[in-house]
Amino acid sequence: MVNCTTPPFMFTRRAPLGAILVIGLSAALAPGQTQQPRGVTLADAVPGRRTALVIGNNGYPAMPLKNAVNDARAMAAALQKYGFAVDLATDVTFKELNKRIDRFIGQLPGGDVAMVYYAGHGVQIENENYLVPVDFNAQDEADAKYEAYSASRVVDRLAGSGARLSIVVLDACRNNPFRSSRSGTRGLAPMETGEGTLVAFATAPNRTADDNPGGVNGLFTTYLLDAMDDASLSVEQVFSRARQRVYEASNRKQVPWLVSSVIGEFHFRGAAAANDAPKPAPAPPAPSAAPRNPRVFAPGSSGMILSFIKPDKARDFEMVIGRVKDALARTQNPVRRQQAATWKVFRGVEPAVRNNVLYVFMIDPAAASAEYSETQILTEAFPSEVQALYQTYAAAFDGGQNIVTLQPLASMAGKPRFAVTPPPAAAASNARTFSSDAGLVLNFIKPDKTADFEAVVRKLQQGLAASDDLTRRAQAGGWKVFRCPDPAPNGILYVFAMDPVVKGADYTVSTMLTSFFPNEAQALWKQYAEAYTSGQNWVNLTLVADFGR
Repeated sequence: MVNCTTPPFMFTRRAPLGAILVIGLSAALAPGQTQQPRGVTLADAVPGRRTALVIGNNGYPAMPLKNAVNDARAMAAALQKYGFAVDLATDVTFKELNKRIDRFIGQLPGGDVAMVYYAGHGVQIENENYLVPVDFNAQDEADAKYEAYSASRVVDRLAGSGARLSIVVLDACRNNPFRSSRSGTRGLAPMETGEGTLVAFATAPNRTADDNPGGVNGLFTTYLLDAMDDASLSVEQVFSRARQRVYEASNRKQVPWLVSSVIGEFHFRGAAAANDAPKPAPAPPAPSAAPRNPRVFAPGSSGMILSFIKPDKARDFEMVIGRVKDALARTQNPVRRQQAATWKVFRGVEPAVRNNVLYVFMIDPAAASAEYSETQILTEAFPSEVQALYQTYAAAFDGGQNIVTLQPLASMAGKPRFAVTPPPAAAASNARTFSSDAGLVLNFIKPDKTADFEAVVRKLQQGLAASDDLTRRAQAGGWKVFRCPDPAPNGILYVFAMDPVVKGADYTVSTMLTSFFPNEAQALWKQYAEAYTSGQNWVNLTLVADFGR
């Protein structure tokens, strides 16, 4: 439930294109945002203990909170029910906060499931998040860093503890109670995770959350506790369910945020939660096959999977992708053959965040109820090689995968009226062009402006369908528009997918509207531009593999 603050000395930084990609997609992907696969996989009954540190702070002299302690007590009770050994602390000073975190992490043996839940005020300082103790009294930036506890330090220390799974929940995203005449960005900053770590926020980066003053618990924790009690939900599904409920309950104003590097499944309520007390970890058996990572897209939808790969591991990644293609080429399974027919892999031309290489799996359309798991496909085809292949595959990741369900909105081509792509027309100096095999444009649209945006897209579709210009017709032939059904923190995600592109041709929407509808172009462009929450992300893609050929 808490209050997340940004002090008056906040400094903001621009994110590079790759970072914008990650930040823009992560919450929409329920997200969550899976990041950075690791070499071990979680099962329902994870070996090792379940331990949790739960902190709730209400008693801030300058701006007390109502529900943070209630949230912490409710979370502690739920975790105890699920088999966690819980250390509960309320209204902690800076000294006590350090003591509790040191003791908790110092007692973690390898193989544990470790969870830290914090409800209270938080501050963002130079893109770094801090947990605020009740005796916080900083007057400037320098003091604040030494009177609050870095959230990144909590995550880093958990990653170094040997815990098999680390879960950090920060219900600390209210408006800035320490605001002065020099106001800064509200909310907490985005964070990256290490291997085997999941970090959840009550709301999206740089946004504020509903304090729910009329309730016993904060809005986020209320729906999180409810989702945790569903034994059928994995940990990532729990946060996805909570995100959807909070989004609806807040009238689409609050979107909880998730960053995850977990592969496999962990359930709060499951075999391990049924035990009255944690049990020591048994010796882990040697894995006989790669872990299963089911990805099932809704009927009638398409899918997009973004993978961020270390530059020096790109060749290894593509080798494994080649083996997946081999497996699909030889299969007699009709479902696998249906999957292969519409599944392509592309490599981004531009470097992604931290100079990683972006790979995009485009699945259009998705096979209904089919499992899009590279490791499961390899297990079926190459059981004797799968362990080595999976290790090579997992070691290539640095920044993880985002899995996005896409609902088809429009195919610009309609019925194709050409067989051969004509040569591209000369592009203007300010034209938006692609120089590769395919392209993506990511558009983040205001929730209350989606109808306006879609109306302009359909108008553009009409113009392309009626055009006699061979270049425009060629562009239309490979251009589809999708909408992501899951809410994103910075708007509703719409994806323009161009496959193939017309290299060098101008894809600028305003230019097309002016050409097709000269009398309406100004009004249409105004309607289109005002629908955006922020700019577009343009990505050049090179084809790596077409699993259907």
